[in-house]
Amino acid sequence: MAAKKSRLTPQSPYWYQDLPLPEEQFDSSVEDFNAGIGEDLSHIDEHYLEVSRATSINRGAGLLFSLGMLIGMFMLSEMIYSLVIDEFWRMPAMSAGLGASIIGFLILIMHVVKREIRTPRDLPVRFYRSTGRIVAQEYITTLNPFARWIVVAKEMNWHDVVAEVAKVSGSNGKNYSVRYGLILAGCVPGTNTVNQRIVLKADEVFPVALQRMWNFIRRYMSRGMNGLEPSIRSADVSLTRCLLRYYPVLDFTVEGPDRRKHLHAVVLAYNAIVFIPLFWIFVPVGLCEYLALKLAPEPLDDDQLRVVSLKRGESIQSSIGRS
Repeated sequence: MAAKKSRLTPQSPYWYQDLPLPEEQFDSSVEDFNAGIGEDLSHIDEHYLEVSRATSINRGAGLLFSLGMLIGMFMLSEMIYSLVIDEFWRMPAMSAGLGASIIGFLILIMHVVKREIRTPRDLPVRFYRSTGRIVAQEYITTLNPFARWIVVAKEMNWHDVVAEVAKVSGSNGKNYSVRYGLILAGCVPGTNTVNQRIVLKADEVFPVALQRMWNFIRRYMSRGMNGLEPSIRSADVSLTRCLLRYYPVLDFTVEGPDRRKHLHAVVLAYNAIVFIPLFWIFVPVGLCEYLALKLAPEPLDDDQLRVVSLKRGESIQSSIGRS
């Protein structure tokens, strides 16, 4: 990473690296563009390219945690009832505090479960080559699980977009974890002043996959489909795919070879070393992810996006055009 400061204002607190500008030259002789977008391509033609963000939506762990907590509370229900109700007249302050804490915890569980099963299966981002526009579906949530959470459309101009790699790191005292994400920043025309950002890809172990994805998108927006032979992501909900999400090295289905083809050897080795010993955690997470996906709504189609935009006083008709 050559630069130590982002070209953008304001700088993201998670900034790690600036990527080439949309119209910056690239060397076609050394770039394998077909390996760039991995399993995140859901549609491509001469009109638009659609990047799936399904793999960036963390789903399953929250549902597993919530179910575990509810089962635990049910098993302890007799003791909880005794502490809150039977002991109220003897220790009213403690009983009232415990009751309020339980209600607050149940509301938290409702928030987590709602996020798991009501977040759309995908929140795709479309790059319209014919109009030079980018349209992203974003799910707007609040801390209140009883409020209405909605999907909105965010729009950017391709020529005003700057891509950057974000880095998030943390430690729990025993393990140190680092993850990278690809961020698109929409700027005020002719400046580096950011007015909005969207996450295009998240939770990558190494930044090289994000660099390849961005180069693939730039290549498509510059020259179209000429020379590109990408594979399209299946949109169906598969139990096998969910169970093997963290185990590409063990994926012996028809999708397995294609998954491994797009992954760097270091990533495959990392998955084998880290995730296989923890199968007793990630297999149940995969099962809960499958259940959450079956309950989750489909992403909005073009007509629904137009309706959502009109209700908010906006219009993306010119960007979507005819698809």
